[in-house]
Amino acid sequence: MADLPATAGHSIRRETTPSDSAPSVDADVRAEGLDRAHRLAPSWAAFAPLGSLLLAAVIGDAIPLGRRLLWAGIVSLAAAYLCLVSWRRTRLRHRGRAAGGGTAGLVGHAFLGAAWGSVALIAFPGAERTDIRAVVILFASITSTLATVASAAAGPSYFAAIQIPLILPIALVVGFTDDRLNRLLAIAIPFYFLILATVHRGLHQSAIRELRLAHSNNTLVGSLVAEQDRTADANRRLREANYRLSRQAAHDGLTGLPNRAAFLDALDRAVATSLRHDHGIAVLYFDLDHFKIVNDSLGHRAGDELLVAVAHRLEPLLRPEDLPSRLGGDEFTVLLSRIDDLLEAVRVAERLRCAMAEPFAVAGRRVQISVSIGVRRTSV
Repeated sequence: MADLPATAGHSIRRETTPSDSAPSVDADVRAEGLDRAHRLAPSWAAFAPLGSLLLAAVIGDAIPLGRRLLWAGIVSLAAAYLCLVSWRRTRLRHRGRAAGGGTAGLVGHAFLGAAWGSVALIAFPGAERTDIRAVVILFASITSTLATVASAAAGPSYFAAIQIPLILPIALVVGFTDDRLNRLLAIAIPFYFLILATVHRGLHQSAIRELRLAHSNNTLVGSLVAEQDRTADANRRLREANYRLSRQAAHDGLTGLPNRAAFLDALDRAVATSLRHDHGIAVLYFDLDHFKIVNDSLGHRAGDELLVAVAHRLEPLLRPEDLPSRLGGDEFTVLLSRIDDLLEAVRVAERLRCAMAEPFAVAGRRVQISVSIGVRRTSV
């Protein structure tokens, strides 16, 4: 989403169009295509050293052994280099790091293509046996086809990088050899290259469509997950806000004790419970003696501090089932549940009175107060 300048106090927002993100999507798809090509490269490049050794054995005595082994070694080195480049790129991408535009991969493909295509330079000169030429063409075709399929997602540059160095030496050698079969091969090789190029183009388009669809699906899934996260976060904030509102509605904002409404509601429930279970309840009502003097002499802020201190001192004196509350001003109540004897309520009131008689630290001074407590017990 992009913000446009505000007009008449309102912010105008513009939806992001697909064209805005098209360059980014294309770059991602190209990178994923290169990744796929490099993941597949070791699976077909491994054929090169094996095929070169087999081909060197098939050629036999027609070519000196040292030349054959040297060629097989060069092909193996080129295949190892391509596998190393592909492994390094795959590892970098797996770690989420930039792996470049694929120049090293192009070099690796071209190196392997040139190394494999150079078989024409060592096998064809002086070779009279047509079976050797047929085997060379067969092995070159297999390598060329495997490379075409494996590099489909990477685009035409990777196709040309291996096919031209591989096919061109064979085409040149057979084209300049005075032999009817070689001349036929020279005519067939360009057509074979065009067929491979057409196949590669179709495979590339199909792979790109697949990668674009996968990218769109991933983007959609990511958007849905992000939207779910935003919804969950909004719901969490809403629950927290509802909890704060409900707490604010039922609690005193200064002391944090339940307020008058919460006390009356709890009293109704306690009366109903006492009727069902045949036990009594008691209510203590107390206020602070001469609270107005504290407000007038030390200020209202000191008075608020005193009220908060009273609330903090009050709660530890009660049982978990008892409910202290602030009705307003300096007026407090305590709802005592399950009181079977008035003396129990009186003892609680006396404990509360003694605790409140201890001095309070208010506004940097020691303030001593007393409380007036009334007790009312209800029994069934």
